[in-house]
Amino acid sequence: MDLPTAIELVAEDTRTEAPDTPYTNSDAVQLARRELVMDDIYAVVADTALRDAYRTVLAAEPDDLTAALEEQAQIGEQDPAEEEIER
Repeated sequence: MDLPTAIELVAEDTRTEAPDTPYTNSDAVQLARRELVMDDIYAVVADTALRDAYRTVLAAEPDDLTAALEEQAQIGEQDPAEEEIER
């Protein structure tokens, strides 16, 4: 799965799970990378495509995530990332 699509799926899932919190794509990616490990994905994510999205986001290099988020911001899909993805 390509990284921009994975980011969108992870962000949408995060917003669905916590509808009262206005997560940006950047917020959702950082939350996933901070709170999940690969083994968690198999235990808590039933949907195959969503599982692949989380795996893609967790496996991505921080610079690649930052670039993908910035690209989304430039084309109007997401607010600009306020900070670089934590390494």
